Amino acid sequence: MNYSASCNIFEVTANDTLELYGDFVEGDGRKLVLILGSEPKGLSSHAKSALGNSMSKLGYGHDCCSFATTSTLDGGQLGPHDAFTLIEGLDPLLVIAADAHAANIISQAYRTPITLDDIARPLGRPCLAFSSFEHMLESEDGKQRAWALMKKVAR
Repeated sequence: MNYSASCNIFEVTANDTLELYGDFVEGDGRKLVLILGSEPKGLSSHAKSALGNSMSKLGYGHDCCSFATTSTLDGGQLGPHDAFTLIEGLDPLLVIAADAHAANIISQAYRTPITLDDIARPLGRPCLAFSSFEHMLESEDGKQRAWALMKKVAR
């Protein structure tokens, strides 16, 4: 692939990563926040909107979230090595695991424990790991707990 002289090294790496793992990423993938979930169909529009609005309020800007999944509808699976390559290649400022399975994949990828419903810093990169963000949105208490966790990663 040819890259223009105005393209920087981060764009080249992100483009190459998306060529490899584009089936697992929704949209262009080059945003400040990467949200990884395990459902092949992805997060609900309600959850995506809640995460996007929250991250915007926390200083990451409007339209700051990329969404990825650990499995595709056609049976593709993102293993730990693949997850590591995807995250490091896209190089987001923040990674969010939307559920326990995604958190486990990240934990294996970085070979470090990731505690659910808490903040971790694998290789220094902030990572917010939810046990199930979708489930937290079902109650006011869950929403408040999710918001409290998200405030810990404000810019």
